[in-house]
Amino acid sequence: MSNHTTGKARTVVITGGNSGLGYACAQVLLASTDGPWHVVIASRDAARTRAAVDALAAGAAAGNPVTAMVLDLASLAAVRSFGAELTERLTSGELPPLHALVCNAGLQMGAMDTRTADGFESTFGVNHLGHFALVNELLPVLKAPSRVVVVSSDTHNPGPRQGLAPAWNDPRALARGELGAAAAKDNA
Repeated sequence: MSNHTTGKARTVVITGGNSGLGYACAQVLLASTDGPWHVVIASRDAARTRAAVDALAAGAAAGNPVTAMVLDLASLAAVRSFGAELTERLTSGELPPLHALVCNAGLQMGAMDTRTADGFESTFGVNHLGHFALVNELLPVLKAPSRVVVVSSDTHNPGPRQGLAPAWNDPRALARGELGAAAAKDNA
């Protein structure tokens, strides 16, 4: 990302930034001299998030702070609460203006039938609905120029025959966790 506001601090929120691609993204931003960046690691496990923030802070360039915040994408109420808390921190000046949101967190439940707090199938609820709700909560406080980055995988891409084949009939069935013909054949 280029710094269109040279010298002005900017906040970037990274969901699932306590490990994997999100952690690597945070490392790159925090080591950048194209800042200053204030990185917010938003993950569901407070202890793992705090440990990641401590490790990230040790490698951060001067003037690039990192903060931990708990975010459970499996609960739309928790997403709204996170959005309200982040908005308050931004409007009070505790955090610099929000210029980027990296929707990176995700999970894959496979054939396990698990549900979010709102009753949606967990993979769909966290990876899609949770992030959709988060983006909508934060749109009013994103400052131009800003970016929303959505990280995805080809796990459900049946073309290369990698990962999982889609097992749902349509998006409504997916949201309810209703297995389609492909899953019925595989689970017979």
